[in-house]
Amino acid sequence: MRFYEYFISSLPFLSFLMPTPLSYEKFLEESSRFIPEKEHKVLKSLSVSQHYLEKKYRLFEDSLRNQLVLLRAQGLGKDALKYLHTGIDDDAQLSLVASHAMRQLSILEAEIFLDKQRWEKLDELLQGHFFDLEFLIVYAHKLLILERWEKIRSADKQLLWDNLLSFN
Repeated sequence: MRFYEYFISSLPFLSFLMPTPLSYEKFLEESSRFIPEKEHKVLKSLSVSQHYLEKKYRLFEDSLRNQLVLLRAQGLGKDALKYLHTGIDDDAQLSLVASHAMRQLSILEAEIFLDKQRWEKLDELLQGHFFDLEFLIVYAHKLLILERWEKIRSADKQLLWDNLLSFN
């Protein structure tokens, strides 16, 4: 196991919904200078990586999405089976999370709630990891969450509203 104390110590602190202190692309660029290529490939291809921590996070994400699909399909009177991912963990806690998200008053509040759950899962996966690749994987995911909210905050809201109203 390799440790990257100097690089990780130089990274800016991340907090949920804060402005993004650096982009995911900049993070990848900087990390390429400090970690071996094999480990850097894991950071560049998070969604397809076979790293054990990434697999755990994907299982969580897919399971959460499945719970949302089940609730949405039930509300629409549709069969959810064709939209579900296979081999997903049936976690009762995620069912409660999905149910709570669906009860939010706005889509924005629901998305904030879901991303907060993702952030907390990443913190859980980070337990016991301080200066290693696992820390960097979690950091990368958190950067991606922050970048998503940066895009939402900077979107042209009037244009989005006009497009929504003209959708009829």
